Amino acid sequence: MAKANEFSIIDRYFQQKSLRTQHQDVLLSIGDDCAVVQPKPDSKLVFSIDTLIAGVHFPLDSSPEQIASKALAANLSDLAAMGAEPAWFTLALSLTESNPNWLERFSNTLLDMANDYGIQLVGGDTTRSTVLTITIQVHGYIKGEPLLRSNARVGDLIAVTGKLGSAALGLQIALNPESFSHFSEHHRTQALSALHHPNPQLKVGTILQNYSRCAIDISDGLCADIGHILEQSGCAARVDVEQIPLADCLQSIPQHQALKMALTGGDDYQLCFTLTETAYQELKDEYPKLDFTIIGRICSGQGLQLMANDNPYELIAKDEKGYNHFG
Repeated sequence: MAKANEFSIIDRYFQQKSLRTQHQDVLLSIGDDCAVVQPKPDSKLVFSIDTLIAGVHFPLDSSPEQIASKALAANLSDLAAMGAEPAWFTLALSLTESNPNWLERFSNTLLDMANDYGIQLVGGDTTRSTVLTITIQVHGYIKGEPLLRSNARVGDLIAVTGKLGSAALGLQIALNPESFSHFSEHHRTQALSALHHPNPQLKVGTILQNYSRCAIDISDGLCADIGHILEQSGCAARVDVEQIPLADCLQSIPQHQALKMALTGGDDYQLCFTLTETAYQELKDEYPKLDFTIIGRICSGQGLQLMANDNPYELIAKDEKGYNHFG
């Protein structure tokens, strides 16, 4: 069998499989120097790019299925935070070796997931490297106005979707499995699934376009991501830690540790958003089954204040508010 090169890898594992998801606005896809698209005239086009590095963003022993799932989900979550619908994506894959089994499993998972979310792979690059690196750039459409970090206003309520902290626990289990042998199989599975297979909140993001002006996806940790909103909007926030929805798998650890995972762990890929009292009632009435929780309020001033029973809640040091690549 001839030794694989970048062109045969692209053709065998990505070009042919990507044909399952076809957008009418894609005029030319994989196979040329550039992809060619004809964007919809009645929509805004949004972009986001994210890089995942082995040993930094996922454990070195992660399976190709886990890596593919997290790589695409992390980028789709950025589209969700803007209220956008997925359109196309590009992939830059830096491999330490050309492993047919790994490539087959990675590409199958990546493109199955892309098909499920209706996003088409239109191009990319494959190179050799000393460390496994996956870079994905996603493109999406917004018909209305994007949800911006800078749009929070004093008096707004702060809400989060879903439950938090399971991915942070999953990382600890993946790194030190023997330390969590007393956990139930259900809770270990829930935590590891949240870490390796995030669920980007795309449907919620599009719904929020009609009720919210401001959102962010929870990737670096709730405290850090609320901090990004406050910095961009020039305001402060009070968050009641007792209202934070904790993942079921955190029941097996002390409350203080569970809250720290939910507040600083990151990788939840849920949405944090703000909305007025009126918009909150309208959203609740229109979507009674929508899974979201009010956890605080935007106020004047600067910074984030955590509260419990109307008293300041001291959980973490100032330098432990969330993940920082250069921290």
